Amino acid sequence: MRLFSVFALLLTVAGAQETLFRTVYHTPSDTHVEATALFSTSPNIGYVPVRIKAVNNLNSNRTIHLRGASKENYNTKISAGCSYSIEVPAGQVVTRDLLFPVRPPHSYSSSYNSPVHVSLSGGLGETEGHLAAGSPLDSPAALLSESIHTPNASSLDAAFKSVSSGSHYGRSTFAGKFTPGLLPDNWLAYSGFDALVLTAADWSEIPAGPRSAIIAWLRQGGRLVFVAAENRPPSLPGLPDNTGLGTISTFVSATPAALNASHFVSFIRSAPTNSLAAAAANDYARSWPLAAAFGTKEFDYTLFVVVLIAFSILVGPVNLFVFAKSGRRHRLFITTPLISFGASLVMIGLIIFQDGFGGSGERRVLMEIQQGDDGHTAHIHQEQISRSGILLRPTFTVDPACLIAQVPLAKSRWARFTNDHDVSGNFDLQPVAGKLDASGSWWQSRSEQGQYLSAIVPNRGRIERGSQPGTWVSTFPFPLETIWFKDEAGKWSKASAIQTGTPFKPEPIDEKSTMTAIKREIDAFSARNAALVESAQNRKSSFIAVTNSAPAIETLKSIRWQKTRTVITGVVE
Repeated sequence: MRLFSVFALLLTVAGAQETLFRTVYHTPSDTHVEATALFSTSPNIGYVPVRIKAVNNLNSNRTIHLRGASKENYNTKISAGCSYSIEVPAGQVVTRDLLFPVRPPHSYSSSYNSPVHVSLSGGLGETEGHLAAGSPLDSPAALLSESIHTPNASSLDAAFKSVSSGSHYGRSTFAGKFTPGLLPDNWLAYSGFDALVLTAADWSEIPAGPRSAIIAWLRQGGRLVFVAAENRPPSLPGLPDNTGLGTISTFVSATPAALNASHFVSFIRSAPTNSLAAAAANDYARSWPLAAAFGTKEFDYTLFVVVLIAFSILVGPVNLFVFAKSGRRHRLFITTPLISFGASLVMIGLIIFQDGFGGSGERRVLMEIQQGDDGHTAHIHQEQISRSGILLRPTFTVDPACLIAQVPLAKSRWARFTNDHDVSGNFDLQPVAGKLDASGSWWQSRSEQGQYLSAIVPNRGRIERGSQPGTWVSTFPFPLETIWFKDEAGKWSKASAIQTGTPFKPEPIDEKSTMTAIKREIDAFSARNAALVESAQNRKSSFIAVTNSAPAIETLKSIRWQKTRTVITGVVE
């Protein structure tokens, strides 16, 4: 029994390790490469941040290549990947933080772990390692600081397994672990997680760069949880008063080293919004308002049936009794291929005539405006659906780099990526100079596809107070259809047809008609994004505006976006 306990403890410790690999290329000089995952588990959406440290104590320059691959343990049909090349000069140490994409979430495989594999090749050896996913798809993906995770991990996992639904294959853990002093400084590293849990002491250990990244993630809709002895909002240096679309809360515990496991698990699971990965996997396949507004397209078989009948007549009786009649049967070797080739050209022409090149689609965008120490930013949540015709080049570049996920659609003749067990797709994302080069199955010819994007971009537009009392000015470089203001007392006012730089004065409006109009905009989003708009609606000293003229995050250039409806939210400065 004692030996079993020791063995179980070793498994627990090994499972918490974050080192993916450490390979020594030249022992006498200690030339080596090591890859360390900055979190102990992978999320079910987004990216895995990995710190690469290459030590080249040789006399020649070397180049290493790293390849990431994310796929399920039990279903390898859905995958994502990327690759990097790093120059390591002679006698130098190179350290890089890299992002490896996670495959799109898929509800059929919600019980399976989806490890991210990282392999090394090139001038400093070959090896590989992997990082397993933590919580299952239907639970919020949480990260706990080392001071909280280490003493509580076992009890939290046990409490989580007692309340989680379904059976989960592989090693499912309640939360991942991070070290405050070793956090990444790119908000995308946190984008796949729903909650970040730490103490006030942990916050003070986080460097300035990672702290800014966490605040950006928070305002994008993240949930920052502090474990403290008193139930009051933390007042810490660098912690913003304006949390944007996210929340800051406190879990009361006399000591972070001894949490009430069942209460803490319930607290994290009772999030105001659904898990981002679960929302991506399920919201768009069930009842997606944008898909309903986009409509369906029926396939017209009439012309194809006519062509097939005509082909049958030509290749049969006409070919036999006219083109190659008795005594000239040898002509069949010429006429039959020509007729078949002509019929194929006609069929191709009909396909092009019906579907055309490129495609069309609609987009729905939530844009939260924030003003921080690093300037104005727009926090964007974008959902889009499109129907493609003939695609000559389905690769594309997204600027800036963002979280982008293919979302399963409801079953139809056009949908290729659904929640069926037999779907497949390769969704590669290659970060390049602050952008993403995307290739694979994101768009396919003669298909319907949907994507969810989450991005943070620089922004100069805002709503400013005018020179006259009670007036406002929009600096957004596009007109606003309608804007609603909610003052400190909770009273609403409204203005319409707002032009850039032209002062306007909103007029008071009753709350009922305001709620009706805003609800119409909320209900047009998928469930999780609708919840984010609703949370913005409840803020005082804030505004909500709508427009069809705002730019969106661009993806495949051959798609003609027929409509882009944007809801803009923000706090009045």
